[in-house]
Amino acid sequence: MAGWRFSRSWQLRGVARGVRLGVAGLALGAAAQSALADVWAFVDPQGVAHFASEQIDARYELFFRQAETFDTRLDPPPPERVVTAPAVPDPPPPPSRLLAFFDSSPSYKSVRQILQDASSDHNIDYELLQALIATESGFNTSAVSPKGAIGLMQLMPDTARRYGVDSDRHGPLERKLTDPRINIRAGVRYLRDLINMFPGELELALAAYNAGEGAVMRAG
Repeated sequence: MAGWRFSRSWQLRGVARGVRLGVAGLALGAAAQSALADVWAFVDPQGVAHFASEQIDARYELFFRQAETFDTRLDPPPPERVVTAPAVPDPPPPPSRLLAFFDSSPSYKSVRQILQDASSDHNIDYELLQALIATESGFNTSAVSPKGAIGLMQLMPDTARRYGVDSDRHGPLERKLTDPRINIRAGVRYLRDLINMFPGELELALAAYNAGEGAVMRAG
C-alpha cells in the first residue's frame, strides 16, 4: 500500500457484542511517526465497540497509548539492572465500558490464550498484540481487506507463505488464515521479524507491518 491512506470498517455479527472498526491512515511519509501510535475507542448505546487510530470525535477515549504502554525489545535488561526512564504522565486507564466489552466479547475471549502464548513465545507485549488486532480486524477472524489481507492479523497470502502457511490437502491458504491459531502464530512471527529488522524503532516495525517493509525502507 505504497503512498497509503485508508479507512476500513467491519461490523461483527452473530456474536453477543460487535466491533465496528475504523482506522484512519496517514501518508507514508508520516507513517513512521504515527503507525499504531494510539488506539481510541468507545462503546455505543447498543453495546458495539468502535476502534480508531485517532480521536475521530468527542465520544472516543484513549484505549491504548503505544509510546507509554509497552516496550518491545529483543533483549530486555536483566532483572538486577535498574533502568530509569524519563518521567512521563501515566496514561489514563482504558474506559470501563471497553474493559467490560473485552471481558464479555466472545470473539476476543476465544483467542485470548492464543495471544498470551504468542506474546510469551516471541517476547512481544500482550497489549501491543491486543491493540494491533483491534485496529487491524476488530477481532473478526473472517475479516478480508480490499487488498486481500485475511483474518485477525490481516496477513497477505504471500506473507503467510513466508511463514509456512500454504494450501495443501488440509485446505486452501485463504481458509487457513481464518483459523485464529494459524493466523496469530504467523502474524506474530512476522511482527517479531520486523521488530528485529528495525531495532529500537518500534514505530517503523509497525509501519512496515501495515505498509510492507519495502515501502518503509524506500521512504527512508
